[in-house]
Amino acid sequence: MLAEDGALVVKLWIHLSKKGLRKRLQRLEDDPATRWKVTKADWKHFKKYDRYIEASEHAIRRTDTSHAPWLLVEASDERYRDLMAGRTLRERFAAAWPRPPGRVVAPAGSPARPRR
Repeated sequence: MLAEDGALVVKLWIHLSKKGLRKRLQRLEDDPATRWKVTKADWKHFKKYDRYIEASEHAIRRTDTSHAPWLLVEASDERYRDLMAGRTLRERFAAAWPRPPGRVVAPAGSPARPRR
């Protein structure tokens, strides 16, 4: 098992309600710039949403463990979804691989210091 071998396993389930999925597909389809992203297969899969959710819930229950838990992230608000996913990954990485003492990490976007 990966976790027993020391691997960090992070499982995020990005959930979008049936209503939210319909709205997102419709919004993409209504915009000429994003219309190409929505296919007939997307709408075909949308019709099976309830079956997908049932199967997904079963899979989540069977694979949720203390060493590799699922984090369910609500996706109706794209900004919230992205922030929660990013925050979770940052926290899990930081907990798994703490920085060595005294090491200073430059903030993202900082200019590199010349080596001497």
